[in-house]
Amino acid sequence: MKSFLFGALWVFVAAFIALGSYMLKNHVIFLEKDLRKTNRQIAANIRETHILKAEWSHLNDPSRIGKLSEKYLKLKPITAKQFIDIDDIPFKEVKKEGEQKQ
Repeated sequence: MKSFLFGALWVFVAAFIALGSYMLKNHVIFLEKDLRKTNRQIAANIRETHILKAEWSHLNDPSRIGKLSEKYLKLKPITAKQFIDIDDIPFKEVKKEGEQKQ
């Protein structure tokens, strides 16, 4: 009887280990699929970032911006006549709280 219980215990332990190994294998397969999906997404994001950097470089090209500003804004360079002293600017007087107009 002892040997039967001992044998049954070993069968139960072996079955438990086999079931655990099967569950672990399936979990690892799921994690590997998830990892591959994440790596593909990272690679796609890197490609998109390179494209966006190239577009940004093109859009911020100073010569291109200069041509567009000349075409659409009709701006001209600043002349010396456009500069004035700070004292020439008429400022409004700011009233503090509690002060009345005199």
